Amino acid sequence: MSFNKLSGSLPEEIGNMTSLIDLRLNNNVLSGPIPSTFVNQSRLFNLGLRSNNLSGEIPPSICNLRSLEVLYLSDNNLEGAIPDCLGNLGSSALVLSLNANKLSGIIPSTFPKGCRLESINLNGNKLEGPLPQTLGNCQDLVIVDIADNKIQGAFPFWMETLPQLRVLVLRSNKFNGTMSVFSKTEQPFPKLQALDVSYNAFVGSLPDRYFKNFRGMIDAKGNQTNDGARLKSANLRGFIDLRLTLKGLDQSLIQLLTTFNTIDLSSNRFSGSIPPSIGLLNSLILRYRYFEKIDDVFEKIFECFQHRKKRDRRRRVVRNQARRQQ
Repeated sequence: MSFNKLSGSLPEEIGNMTSLIDLRLNNNVLSGPIPSTFVNQSRLFNLGLRSNNLSGEIPPSICNLRSLEVLYLSDNNLEGAIPDCLGNLGSSALVLSLNANKLSGIIPSTFPKGCRLESINLNGNKLEGPLPQTLGNCQDLVIVDIADNKIQGAFPFWMETLPQLRVLVLRSNKFNGTMSVFSKTEQPFPKLQALDVSYNAFVGSLPDRYFKNFRGMIDAKGNQTNDGARLKSANLRGFIDLRLTLKGLDQSLIQLLTTFNTIDLSSNRFSGSIPPSIGLLNSLILRYRYFEKIDDVFEKIFECFQHRKKRDRRRRVVRNQARRQQ
């Protein structure tokens, strides 16, 4: 029943539908609170209420939906705190989209070991406090978007070891400190394609270690997988709800392309020089402002790529000479 003009409130009697499996009421004009009668739908795996005029708080009773895989409450007028128990839904939930609301308070730290989450989108709320490290229990995470909140603390280095993470958006928060620290992780963020840390308060030098080890950006073709860089679970491509800043404009993405790579470091307090390792990143869209004169930045990047091309050319010449001598 999505994409209609249904209005009014959600009837509480919906809680009597104990055999309900899939409820999609996205893109209507429904208003009022979410009923607290979502308790007995033990088979419900998809609850989609996106893009309505729903208000009030998220009822904790939603946490009783133990089979829920997709919770889509974005683009409403929901407010108040995220129920602590919502993190426990990670035992079953794959997609958690609460973006574009008026939610406040902290992000729950109740994500359990063995968490199955693949996508969490809390963009565009009023959330504060730290990013909970229990998200590290969600080893299948592909997308983490917490942009446009008031989240604070150091850069989440503990996310470096997430093996499937492709998109990390921390834009417009209160993160601070340096992104250049020693780490024993040999290949941090092995599949990362999009990193947006713009409009925070990061300081110090650029994260040279990341530029050298972002395997997903250095070898875009090698980063391709059979899932086409989608969420791993079948039929979840339509649940990607992601906005990135490209060419100065906010762009919506509904699917991740395997060859798409972007880093946005703009509007921070980075200092120092641009490391040559930036030239290792193929197919990269780079935004980096307030560092040097913009002309100098592009000149430096151009020099890095030219250096890399000359190096690769020399290697090919050496290989060809060695073959002739055999």
